[in-house]
Amino acid sequence: AHDIEYYYIHDYYPLTCKQVSHKARQVRNTVYAFKDGEKSLLWAKVFSVCISKLSCFDAIKENAVLVPIPASTKKAHGRRFTRFCRELAKRLDIADGFRTLWIEFDREKMKGTIGKNKIENLTFNRIHIKGKHVLLVDDVITTGTSLVQIGKKLLDFAEEIARKEGCISLRLDV
Repeated sequence: AHDIEYYYIHDYYPLTCKQVSHKARQVRNTVYAFKDGEKSLLWAKVFSVCISKLSCFDAIKENAVLVPIPASTKKAHGRRFTRFCRELAKRLDIADGFRTLWIEFDREKMKGTIGKNKIENLTFNRIHIKGKHVLLVDDVITTGTSLVQIGKKLLDFAEEIARKEGCISLRLDV
């Protein structure tokens, strides 16, 4: 079994939650702006402060790559993560792995669904992650299904590489 450690910055309440505080509405609006390709620099700054404060970050920074969990469509993914990943990787002084997970074909939105394959439309570019510590980032984690499926796939790749190269330990953190 794979253990996946994750952190989140703020609670998020979708529009279906009507009774939320003013602050929660502000966070929701900022998240929606990010999803529309706005406020990338603000979110990169927020993420960089949070990630740089993680106790494990200094130990993995030298050999880390930032990988976004893709949106459901190529257009949404590019709009949401191109500038964000470039800026966040620069702020953290790590590799930008925007092209590590590539969307081969657009899929339906599956936000909040459990039990469906959310990564069947993705191609994993192993060259970007071989021997690296992978930092997966996502804008919103609802059920965690995408995070878990992608994390498991990356760990499977790491185990495969370790077997082929006779490595004793894996160097893939999710």
